[in-house]
Amino acid sequence: MRLILLGLCSAAMLTAVEDEVLAQPVGQADMGEELYLEFCERCHGIDKVGLEWIPEAFIELRDLLTGNSLNMPDFSVVLSEKDFSAIHTYLHKPMDN
Repeated sequence: MRLILLGLCSAAMLTAVEDEVLAQPVGQADMGEELYLEFCERCHGIDKVGLEWIPEAFIELRDLLTGNSLNMPDFSVVLSEKDFSAIHTYLHKPMDN
């Protein structure tokens, strides 16, 4: 019973974090673009073409950026949660033609 409650609480907390991230202001994408160009572009390309997959959920991107991947370094030493959110917003912004 405790494990079920713990799982439900964890799921609710993750949903709350994702809801907060989705409610970010429009300038968030601009900040995310600057951060992407500084920290991500080198490996993933200026036009995001080097990305095999763009994490739909913020929590997935945060896991990647905090070193929970075999191929990604841990950016949590130089980027904040707000920075991760900005990058996520930018990644989901349509490219300008």
